[in-house]
Amino acid sequence: MAPDTLIPHQGYMLLVDDLIDLDRGKKKGRVSSVLTSGKPYWNESERFRYHWLLEIMAQAAATVCGALRGGDHDASTPGFLLSIREWVLLQRPALAPGDAVLAEVTIETEVEAISQASITLEYRGETVARSLMSFYQETRSSMS
Repeated sequence: MAPDTLIPHQGYMLLVDDLIDLDRGKKKGRVSSVLTSGKPYWNESERFRYHWLLEIMAQAAATVCGALRGGDHDASTPGFLLSIREWVLLQRPALAPGDAVLAEVTIETEVEAISQASITLEYRGETVARSLMSFYQETRSSMS
């Protein structure tokens, strides 16, 4: 499923590419991100700026949350990051345009439009970062 149907990011700021799988029972999903040229996470020398992994992880969490809520929206629903309760960068691989990272997201808690997710980010089968984030993402009922 294309994340742009689940989150409001478009064009330059859409940093995730595909919802690979979803386990509704476990409230888990995996989202891929291909690091393409022309995105904001590169500096002038095409070197990766690692703080952008946080935005990739946040967009992955919003994508999984949106899919778990039904994913049948006519349009994506607005949302924003509330807090980063944990952020660990385990390694700094030499990322280059064309590389792919995989985010595994587990929704830990949900209260109406507020969710908390644990996210791990993998590159070539190795975990490179993990985070625990809370975010607000409107639901159809909270928009009414």
